[in-house]
Amino acid sequence: MNNSRQRRNHSAWIGPVISLIGLVTYFAWAVRYPSLRDSAWLNLTLVVLGCAIAVRAVVKRSNWKSWIGALVSAGLAFLLFSYVFVYSSQIPSAENAPAVGMPAPPIDLPDHSGQMVSLGDYLGRRVVVVFYRGFW
Repeated sequence: MNNSRQRRNHSAWIGPVISLIGLVTYFAWAVRYPSLRDSAWLNLTLVVLGCAIAVRAVVKRSNWKSWIGALVSAGLAFLLFSYVFVYSSQIPSAENAPAVGMPAPPIDLPDHSGQMVSLGDYLGRRVVVVFYRGFW
């Protein structure tokens, strides 16, 4: 068998690719389904699998390529774990949000020029108010 063929360490790039797939598919696909979005079990499994493959590359052949692959996989896993378990827990709940068809609460907010605008100023007129549940 060819000696150069034996020295290839495909795990060094396969691990980070699997971790990247786990991270990207969470935001592109899994967020659409509450069971996958809230627990992220499928995507967390993918990034952990990618990390394991990258660590296998370091154990198999410790060189700079395998170490970079392991660090990239670990970084991607850190991003997904921190988003799912830290950042997502800081998003406020929607328990007190007004239901569809309910009167809007009194709102006083600055407009684009900094002037305060009150929803009560538009009483008797048609106004479209859009509520976004988000955290910026």
